[in-house]
Amino acid sequence: PSGTGAVYSHRNALKVDVTTADGSVAAGDLMMIRHTIEARSCQLLRWGDSTAQDVTLSFWMKSPKSGTHCVSLYQSDDGRGYIKEFTIASADTWEQFKITFPGDTGGTIDNDNGAGLNIDWPLICGSNEQGSAGSWLSSAKSATSNQQNLLDSTGNDVYLTGVQLEIGNVATDFEHENISIT
Repeated sequence: PSGTGAVYSHRNALKVDVTTADGSVAAGDLMMIRHTIEARSCQLLRWGDSTAQDVTLSFWMKSPKSGTHCVSLYQSDDGRGYIKEFTIASADTWEQFKITFPGDTGGTIDNDNGAGLNIDWPLICGSNEQGSAGSWLSSAKSATSNQQNLLDSTGNDVYLTGVQLEIGNVATDFEHENISIT
């Protein structure tokens, strides 16, 4: 990102450049940006316990469309997911989002080197891949039926930067850490 403001403290961003448009989303279609966190790194969350910790996800996004977008968490060890909707107020403008997810008392994350937690930003999501927002689901659903189709034009570019997941209900300033920090 270039310019001034908080987003511009991030020197780089992930860019999705749509080169083949998909204007007709089939029921089973799903394309997303996914970040996977190793299960051992998720043990502090204490999911599957009555003391399960909430997490707050903060990120900057620039979308070609205003309106409803989704982000979801999915933990594959017990096949549970949680969808949250957020609203892009202005197309092609950097906006910051801070979204809190409740701790999952009903599903555990194994203490191993497998996938512990996936953070998913759907770009398209067909009806078979849609679920309800606002509660833990016993399935891998990624978005609600309100999700925008961000791949319907070759003029679309989607950007994501400044992603940070923290334990608790408060998003703190982004921590620029050395890659060697785990």
